[in-house]
Amino acid sequence: MNSLDRPGTENHIPVPSRERLEEIAAFFKDTVPVEIISRAGYEHRPPVVDESVDEINARIEKSIRSGVCDLFSMAKKLQFREDTLKEYLRRLEREGRVVQIREDVYQLNGQD
Repeated sequence: MNSLDRPGTENHIPVPSRERLEEIAAFFKDTVPVEIISRAGYEHRPPVVDESVDEINARIEKSIRSGVCDLFSMAKKLQFREDTLKEYLRRLEREGRVVQIREDVYQLNGQD
């Protein structure tokens, strides 16, 4: 099941909550395979103007160091859109500070 990551075109149709998607999945689980691929319930953090690039990089590195190292989980934990986070990760890769070890999975350079 999938839902929009942004408001739809019809104002009278709300984006379902994570709980509602789980209810729907439970209803169908005995008849068809169901996977929830929505990001419902994920709150995008508004851009923080007073946070420097160095502070953002430090938060990303701390997240990776703590074991949260895949793009989706980091975006959720750090409250960033995935595309925005990916820009920061690319910059950290170019600086040699992080390494992408699989698609959308990162580790600190030199971390085993």
